[in-house]
Amino acid sequence: MLTCAAGTGVSSCNPIPGSVLVAGDCDDNNLAINPGATEVCNGIDDDCDGLADDGLTFVTYYADADADTYGNAAVSQSTCNGAPVGYVIDATDCNDANAAINPSANEVCDGIDNDCDGSTDEGLTFLTYYVDADNDGYGDASATGVSSCNPIVGSVTNNGDCNDNNAAINPAALEVCNGIDDNCNGLSDDGLTFVTYYADADADTYGNALVSQSTCNGAPVGYVIDATDCNDANAAVNPAATEVCNGIDDDCDGSTDEGLTFLTYYVDADNDSYGDASATGVSSCNPIVGSVTNNGDCNDANAAINPSATEVCDGIDNNCNGSTDEGLTFLTYYVDADVDGYGDASATGVSSCNPIVGSVTNNGDCSDNNAAVNPAALEVCNGIDDDCNGLSDDGLTFVTYYADADGDTYGDALASQSTCNGAPVGYVIDATDCNDANASVNPGATEVCNGIDDDCDGSTDEGLTFLTYYVDADGDGYGDASATGVSSCNPIVGSVTNNGDCNDAAPLINPGATEQCNGVDDNCDGLIDNGVVFSTWYADADGDTYGNAAVSQSACSQPVGYVLDATDCNDANAAVNPVASEVCNGIDDDCDGLTDDADPSISGQSTWYADADGDTYGNAASSVLACNMPVGYVADATDCNDANAAVNPGATEVCNGIDDDCDGSTDEGLVFLTYYVDADVDGFGAGTGVSSCNPIPGSVLVVTVTITTLLLTQVQLKFVTVSMMTVTVFLMTVLLS
Repeated sequence: MLTCAAGTGVSSCNPIPGSVLVAGDCDDNNLAINPGATEVCNGIDDDCDGLADDGLTFVTYYADADADTYGNAAVSQSTCNGAPVGYVIDATDCNDANAAINPSANEVCDGIDNDCDGSTDEGLTFLTYYVDADNDGYGDASATGVSSCNPIVGSVTNNGDCNDNNAAINPAALEVCNGIDDNCNGLSDDGLTFVTYYADADADTYGNALVSQSTCNGAPVGYVIDATDCNDANAAVNPAATEVCNGIDDDCDGSTDEGLTFLTYYVDADNDSYGDASATGVSSCNPIVGSVTNNGDCNDANAAINPSATEVCDGIDNNCNGSTDEGLTFLTYYVDADVDGYGDASATGVSSCNPIVGSVTNNGDCSDNNAAVNPAALEVCNGIDDDCNGLSDDGLTFVTYYADADGDTYGDALASQSTCNGAPVGYVIDATDCNDANASVNPGATEVCNGIDDDCDGSTDEGLTFLTYYVDADGDGYGDASATGVSSCNPIVGSVTNNGDCNDAAPLINPGATEQCNGVDDNCDGLIDNGVVFSTWYADADGDTYGNAAVSQSACSQPVGYVLDATDCNDANAAVNPVASEVCNGIDDDCDGLTDDADPSISGQSTWYADADGDTYGNAASSVLACNMPVGYVADATDCNDANAAVNPGATEVCNGIDDDCDGSTDEGLVFLTYYVDADVDGFGAGTGVSSCNPIPGSVLVVTVTITTLLLTQVQLKFVTVSMMTVTVFLMTVLLS
């Protein structure tokens, strides 16, 4: 029997407390592990025979991800202590992601192998389906059928529909008169009765035998059963019509205007009911418009001339009897050019049976160009013989009148006329006007201030009040204090009677004005801006509406570039003022006396991470917000051990049981060897080896084997695993025994 030594034995003639005579324990720190223990399923060499879980029954289990009690043959675990969680003994599931798919499932029509037998949709009934686009229960006869174990929406199992776009057309439909094969038997309108109908274009119920249609559903619109109309474009022409005088066969009997009375008609061009005597008559069964049945008119161009007309004085044969103006009275007429009822005494008379326009039957007018001059006129003062008695202005009185050129009823003594018919236009009986060119100047006028003798008494502007006027250039009602006054009895345009204006070029500046804040003596009291409220204004050089307390002006109105506020702490930067947001820039942005991190209202800070070990890598669990990197902090947050400067993402992994490079693994990439305890420091180890990437003090790479029996079989030796040096030691021990 080959036994692994546990430590170095101590030779003694007395029992040693805590020691035994057997040296085969492979884990002297675990009471349940020793050569006499029973191997149990735990992955440990319980009986120190060099094998873990030997002699136990291992069973293979398969992953059951969908929990349908059927496992996935591709995912398995072999264990000696029953099925792991999520594993089963079965390995026949063909889809472990779907609990509805397993060997005990029923096959359903879905294109999937539901029962894991390698076939899809087996044992199901498949039918051929055809598209039924018009949803009439019959599939498209021209469509390709689709085999399916499930009904297909919009498809049916028959394909007899000859028009799958019309639900009214299918094998079960009744044939109707529409020119369509309604029942899909290959024939249109079969089994129906057809009748011939004739076009009735004029809608008189009589049809045109030359235009017909044969139909199975009654007369088409505009067609009738009759075919005897001889003119289907005229509803008044048909076999039932009455013959009228129109040159047409109205009753379709083959004759025109038959049985009607015909008369001879003569043109009556002037519509006086007498036809033209020179015209040829026309025979007609209808009266002819513009014609009559007699022809006695001697002038058919004049309705006033015909056999029944009365003869009038016009030099025409009005009654068509061959004579002109017969039986009428003739008088002698003289021209009356001025239409005063008296003819021209010098004119020659004209005989006429009609009054002559512009002429009369007497000739006593001595001036036929003037209607006011004739034998019946009254003599008036005009230098003319008005009554044609051979004398002018005879029997009239003459008076002297004076020119009144300005129409003020006072005449100019130097301009006069003597007349017999009253004052001439522009003349009056008075002769006392001293200025006949001005209607305001006359003996009856009132003296006014104008530098003129208005009342013709020889004096100018007498009895009027004179005032002194001063120029008011700005029109504010106050005269220029520096101007010279002008005396006048009339107001002077642009001048007033006071001279208190201290600035006659500005209408807002005068003694009645209110003093304004403008640096001007507005009310002319000799003081500037007196009585106006003054405020202190502060320079706002950066235009942010906050002023500089160090630069101010006292003024009664806001100077350009100044404001009432004095709280700006930097008037050269518009971004710095009391309402600005504090940001990381080394400036007191909001003028509260605090800058950057010192200001609780700061925004835009960066996150910095503690670097306690000074390796330039920070601790993600320890951070601060700050504008600038504080001492002992960095921007990086990837250090996994901030207490050891040798541990960080930039470090090289070394054999120390530590994750030196912070990648989540320890001692990765290093060479590991198995070391055994060498308690007696003889260069050979014993017990269970320990894997390490560093030499272990008190341990070596060689294990000692004690031979208790020399008769080792080949089968026994194959279970002992040793290094090449161990094999050498074993052989030497055998030879020396």
